[in-house]
Amino acid sequence: MDLKPFSFGGFSAMLPSDWEVSAIRMSNQEVVLGIQDLEKARLEIRWQEAGWKKAKDEARKTGRPLTKRLLEPEEVAENYHKQLKKKAKGMDFEEGVAEEKVDGHQAYVSKWYDETGKGYEAIWYCGVSDRYYYLRYADGEDYSAFKSLLATVTCHTSLNTLKWQYLGLNLELPRDYALDSQKAEVGKLTLVFLGHWPLPNRKKSSLSWLRPPPLPQVRKLILSRWNAIRFGNAQLDSWTKDESEKLIKKYIGSTRVEMGPMGLEVNGHAGKFVLFSIGGGLLRKPSAYLASYGWFCDASNSAFLLVTPLPMGVNWKEKIRLENAPPSPPEYVKCH
Repeated sequence: MDLKPFSFGGFSAMLPSDWEVSAIRMSNQEVVLGIQDLEKARLEIRWQEAGWKKAKDEARKTGRPLTKRLLEPEEVAENYHKQLKKKAKGMDFEEGVAEEKVDGHQAYVSKWYDETGKGYEAIWYCGVSDRYYYLRYADGEDYSAFKSLLATVTCHTSLNTLKWQYLGLNLELPRDYALDSQKAEVGKLTLVFLGHWPLPNRKKSSLSWLRPPPLPQVRKLILSRWNAIRFGNAQLDSWTKDESEKLIKKYIGSTRVEMGPMGLEVNGHAGKFVLFSIGGGLLRKPSAYLASYGWFCDASNSAFLLVTPLPMGVNWKEKIRLENAPPSPPEYVKCH
């Protein structure tokens, strides 16, 4: 069986090559991913923030007693299965049919049945990511296949970057970025990731109008991928500028084009760069700069647009003029 890597928000596994993400649901404390092939649903991946590390840190800082208790996987399974039985008609479980190690953690394995089919489920706690994980496998009685899948799972990492490999994308972003939204259209996919701005280090001044305006509440990175048919006969320079302006206006807010389009190389392809500023104006410096990189990849038959914040504390407009070259694109997107 041909396998491909799947990665999403710190979770990764090797999945059959014809399995793809069919549903994504995200809330403040929970992420649920549905995965299917051309026939039916095959896998559900779910994780919840346990809050155990946060509770211990607060107890240590305040000196108050630790009131929260970390539940064992079988306790989590029992509570979760009670909820499912109420919601899903005909749902039943054979509890604790096996125990497995998943990325070094002890997992509690159950067998499930409902009107749509049957399969296996593994629940475990990851102390590194401080998450409870639920992995539900909907492929009948084949436990060996489920066990092989569990052997490929990674649920935590100590690296400074996280991989996002799904829907034909291959991204590696700083780990402070989390997926906020995605929009799939015919021939076009747009992802928006949220991060945090560094704390400002501004000198006090009575001339407040000379200071940069406040930063937006969140730091956003936008990636848009168009297939060749959707891209059509568009010119890369005008497409990079115009599409960037639309995305920034929709997802970030009011900005201004400072420079570009300028030519450069992105992932070995001829690309375009446009510089945007946030805030600023008469007698006021911009609060931040955004770089937009657009390029066409023949190998993937797709056009890519990456809008990413530039490091703060630099007058990027002046720096680009002095060096007569745009900043190198970050190696976030592996397009081929």
